[in-house]
Amino acid sequence: MEDTASEPSASITVPPPLRGPGPDAHEDLPGVALANDIGRAVAALTLLGLGALQRYRTEHPRDTRLLLMSSFLIDYPFANRLYPGALDALRHVGQYGPTVILSDGDVVFQPRKVARSGLWEEVGGRVLIYIHKELMLDQVMECYPARHYVMVDDKLRILTAMKKAWGGRLTTVFPRQGHYALDPKEILGNPPADVSIKRIGELAQLDVKALLADKP
Repeated sequence: MEDTASEPSASITVPPPLRGPGPDAHEDLPGVALANDIGRAVAALTLLGLGALQRYRTEHPRDTRLLLMSSFLIDYPFANRLYPGALDALRHVGQYGPTVILSDGDVVFQPRKVARSGLWEEVGGRVLIYIHKELMLDQVMECYPARHYVMVDDKLRILTAMKKAWGGRLTTVFPRQGHYALDPKEILGNPPADVSIKRIGELAQLDVKALLADKP
């Protein structure tokens, strides 16, 4: 998604091979975990807007026009704010393992954003949203067990934290798109990711088999 504000971040995880028989099974392929961030971005639009409106309401309690803003925030067309190629990227990596949205955010508006953007439907409802996703990796593994994960995120500190926790079971991908990805402090304060790409849309051309060829 286009970067319009700050926190929270959205992510994508492509988890495990599906278990059991059936046309959707990926029994011979490692799981892939993609994270954020296909698209991040207006992730913070609603929360920032809500905070600003709450402050305005405190200062102007008689202004009834504020009630009209609720529909704007809840029904905002987040699909128009996805980064170009985001859905194509999901469909491409989804050939190698079930994709999962792994996101930071609140429990009310963040699910709404994911749904309104079209990402919820694209990943078949496989969505995990936490306050700090990097602290919930044990549950991520419980929900989507896999031999190997790939995490895509525009925050190097998130990739670093997850790499520290999962080690060789994780391949990190860093899209250099959005202001988080271009933050000098983020770049200088963390080691580079395993793979770096210019924009999220490049995932649609990523050779996933080659990327995971030497993984268990």
